Amino acid sequence: MTTKPFRTRCRVLFAVAVCCLTPAWANASPMYNITGLGVMPGNTQSIATGINSQGQVVGVSYTTHDVINGYDAGAKSFLYSGGQVNQINPLGGPANAINDSGQVVGGFYLGINNAGQYIGIDNNGVENVYTNGQATALPLVALAINNAGAIVGDVLTNGAHNSLATMYANGQTTDLSQATGLQNSAAVGINNNGDVLITGSNGNGVHSFLYVNHIMTDLTGLPGGAGKIATALNDSDQIVGNNFLYTGGQILPLTNFLLPNSGWSNLYATGINNKGQIIGQGLFNGQEEAFLMTPITQTVPEPTSVTLFGGVMAGLAFVRAKKRRSQ
Repeated sequence: MTTKPFRTRCRVLFAVAVCCLTPAWANASPMYNITGLGVMPGNTQSIATGINSQGQVVGVSYTTHDVINGYDAGAKSFLYSGGQVNQINPLGGPANAINDSGQVVGGFYLGINNAGQYIGIDNNGVENVYTNGQATALPLVALAINNAGAIVGDVLTNGAHNSLATMYANGQTTDLSQATGLQNSAAVGINNNGDVLITGSNGNGVHSFLYVNHIMTDLTGLPGGAGKIATALNDSDQIVGNNFLYTGGQILPLTNFLLPNSGWSNLYATGINNKGQIIGQGLFNGQEEAFLMTPITQTVPEPTSVTLFGGVMAGLAFVRAKKRRSQ
């Protein structure tokens, strides 16, 4: 098999400059415990990339990374299960996703469902869905798959200069981009109800949408939604991204759900399961480290004022699709 550069879901989302959001507490009880997943020997950073319904987490420990070229040669994939972190070697390369059976895919394979179907690119640059090991070519750049086998991603247009959020299900392709009004968009997540998470950009900046029953909700237009970049959703349509949780119609900073002295900041969430457990990467003692947040109460904190210390630089990393097609 031809060796290709490693990439993760980061390559198909957005290049995000760190946002440092500090909540002013409103006498609310914390909702989550947070657990640092550490860094493997020989590496300096880690990120959690996938979580299943049992709370098993996969991720990558590394030293350098960018959205185009992937991880350094010394990157190590890990599995967090039962309170223990162990190195693993998933199919395809650095870990991206785990299903409820504990099957893990990585590298060019971006998602796997509970039926064992997984999506990704082959050595010839063709996007496929793999069912029982058999590849079927897809009409889109595949980014996520649900348990029914519905697949979302984007289709390149205008000489690969633009991309359109697209869903492929039951042999039919649906363009989801028109209702967003975005010049560039990608469907980055789909849950088991068929609800789709879309993120994109135009002349007015970055927007994230939740698509449910043919209705688009612009999360960026909600209070607290400015500059928010959505990355994942669960079956309850809870959504996470750069230091936020969308739940109950509200967008709240993730740091609002932690004790003020937790030591964690710059939380960038990459996944959320149906129990509400959240994974991602944050800063702890000055080190970028993978985290797992676990709900401990159903009490919702009151909305608080937020001081913005860092700016967000965001843009679609769609060059990754053109680059990999040229290989």
